[in-house]
Amino acid sequence: TKCLLKDIDVVNGAGKVDKMRLLNILMQLRKCCNHPYLFDGAEPGPPYTTDEHIVYNCGKMVILDKLLPKLKSQGSRVLIFSQMTRMLDILEDYCLWRRYGYCRLDGQTPHEERTLSINEYNRPGSDKFLFMLSTRAGGLGINLATADVVILFDSDWNPQVDLQAMDRAHRIGQTKAVRVFRLITENTVEERIVERAEVKLRLDTVVIQQGRLVDAQAKLGKEEMLGMIRHGADHIFASKDSEITDEDIDAILEKGERKTEELKNKLESLGEGSLRNFTLDTPQESVYKFEGQDYREKQKSGGLNWIEPPKRERKANYAVDAYFREALRVSEPKAPKAPRPPKQPNIQDFQFFPPRLFELLDKEIYYYRKTIGYKVPKNPDLGADASRIQREEQAKIDDSEPLSEDELAEKEKLLTEGFTTGRGETLTSSSKRTRSTAAMTSRALRERSRERRPRR
Repeated sequence: TKCLLKDIDVVNGAGKVDKMRLLNILMQLRKCCNHPYLFDGAEPGPPYTTDEHIVYNCGKMVILDKLLPKLKSQGSRVLIFSQMTRMLDILEDYCLWRRYGYCRLDGQTPHEERTLSINEYNRPGSDKFLFMLSTRAGGLGINLATADVVILFDSDWNPQVDLQAMDRAHRIGQTKAVRVFRLITENTVEERIVERAEVKLRLDTVVIQQGRLVDAQAKLGKEEMLGMIRHGADHIFASKDSEITDEDIDAILEKGERKTEELKNKLESLGEGSLRNFTLDTPQESVYKFEGQDYREKQKSGGLNWIEPPKRERKANYAVDAYFREALRVSEPKAPKAPRPPKQPNIQDFQFFPPRLFELLDKEIYYYRKTIGYKVPKNPDLGADASRIQREEQAKIDDSEPLSEDELAEKEKLLTEGFTTGRGETLTSSSKRTRSTAAMTSRALRERSRERRPRR
């Protein structure tokens, strides 16, 4: 899904359709079909472990894990071909985990090691059950007739390359019937790749082997690539969970044989002209043709079927207050301030009143709160001490007494001992003097400029 969403503008036909970009999307989709661990960051870790997650995170590996024990119990030996050497790395980890004896050959294998691996696999009584090969490096010039099963993990664009890979087991010395298994992920681009390869192979049989030259285009066009990318996109976006089936291997093989036979019969019934224009999406007699004009092509140029991306999941919030606070970005309501007596002097720290004055003012505040029946709320920001502090503050209010006459007289006396005048008056008078000085300076400058101005 992420691969398609990354280029959703191209998939929906809204962006610029560049051929290299389409080929890149096709390659990313083929990697998705082979194994998700071909993408960096998909494998869980660190620490990275060789465990069963290699199997159950990939549909092809699930089938392979069911198929190989069955083949080994039948006494067969297997060749596995893949287009990607990184896929061979994953298969190598799988063989080590399942403890299958194996050999490996790809384009980076030295010549000496290549010869030793082939000889070791073909040696009578060899314990090597698997031989993993890259399709390009291991598809030519090798005799592996001791194997009787060929598994094509992924398919090549050119059907002749896959045929050459199958021929590694069809060699002189083969004593068993060779079976070929091709792994294809359903509802993906792989289906279109195999179908196109089968059409090319059938066209080769009809035309080339009759001694006539083929003038059909060998390269993929933009529209054909875009059709391959769109194939199964709706199904992928609609599915939410994994669709790896847990069917019996015999049922899966039977289903695969049935699909192969259906495609084979459909292609055999077509002639040369039909094969050149063959599409598996539409019937041969198009209902879009009217009076010699193909309205299907007109529709392609005008507007394409829109593939709806999956809906973005939102977190459910069932707390109504929290929901509206989050939706409207409203902050938490602040706790109300505790009430104070209406007539208390406004004293500041820089006035340096005696500490005794603050004690008398606090006593006056506590008694005022007692008279109005104020209850101290619990402050959750204080954590574990919130309840204790609440009880202490409430006790001070409940035990408070009014100021006596002597304390009232003492408070009035202490209010005269601080710096009650000077700061505010000094600042005010200073600003007034500054404004008047600036006005006088401005007036003097204007008069001087008039005196120096030349007379006409």
